[in-house]
Amino acid sequence: FTFNLMAKNIMSMDPGEEETERLRLEYITFMKGVVSAPLNFPGTAYWKALKSRATILGVIERKMEERLEKMNKEASSMEEDDLLGWAMKQSNLSKEQILDLLLSLLFAGHETSSMALALAIFFLEGCPKAVEELREEHLEIARRQKLRGECKLSWEDYKEMVFTQCVINETLRLGNVVRFLHRKVIRDVHYNG
Repeated sequence: FTFNLMAKNIMSMDPGEEETERLRLEYITFMKGVVSAPLNFPGTAYWKALKSRATILGVIERKMEERLEKMNKEASSMEEDDLLGWAMKQSNLSKEQILDLLLSLLFAGHETSSMALALAIFFLEGCPKAVEELREEHLEIARRQKLRGECKLSWEDYKEMVFTQCVINETLRLGNVVRFLHRKVIRDVHYNG
């Protein structure tokens, strides 16, 4: 789910399409190598990850070239509503910088989002009262949207998700969403004397 979400928002790749699925499989191979011993020998997870990284960058580069061709062909300023479109039109980044940025965000966004979602579900399972309060908050926002005749969330809607933000904050406080990165106490903690 989170990979599809990131691919859609970064490069407008639709879930279920063959290209998106191939990219997801390459990404899984890439991730296995990221957490492996850095042995660059044929057949190792690290070696496979380097190959997958090159493939992923190739997909992103191909998407960039398609966008440039489309923009030149149509001679319009239309852009896709995704990060790639923004990076190409609104930033002063070089091609290599855009490739690196998109791969980094795909990696960071997928890993932290999937872990945060899993932790939130895990913690919410033990607190039905919080689930009910979340449900009520979101149903109220949906009712107001319907009255306004809107179907997408606005920034104002997000700002009204006060309890949702509390759940997110508590999930991040209790759980560690970044693997291999441990927290450090910044002041003494006294527990049970």
